[in-house]
Amino acid sequence: FIDYVDYEHCLRVQRAGYQLLRANRVLLHHRLGTVKTYQLFGRELSVKTHNAWRHYYITRNRLLIYRHYGFTFPRWCLYDFGWFFLELGKVIAFEPAKAATIRNILKGIVHGLIGKTGPLVHPSA
Repeated sequence: FIDYVDYEHCLRVQRAGYQLLRANRVLLHHRLGTVKTYQLFGRELSVKTHNAWRHYYITRNRLLIYRHYGFTFPRWCLYDFGWFFLELGKVIAFEPAKAATIRNILKGIVHGLIGKTGPLVHPSA
């Protein structure tokens, strides 16, 4: 797991009966993608973009989480599923390698649905 390991951990902890606490002032310095700024309808819009192969892991791992926790946490899974469509719109509008990214998203969907794990053997672009 590259992406969604944090969500999986939180869902597993909650399923075990523990509560999650949120610390709003904690900072974790890491890169969530490359930030690019665009002008859209006269407004500045900052968007995080990822390599095409990273979208494979985001999509696959998201679906693996749904398979594993969908019945236990259906509201969370439905909420997160809505974000999938927002992120897909972002890919179509802003990602530089659209074809490779969409190919990897589709491969991530298939692998997530069939439960395939492990590294992506031949990442595209």
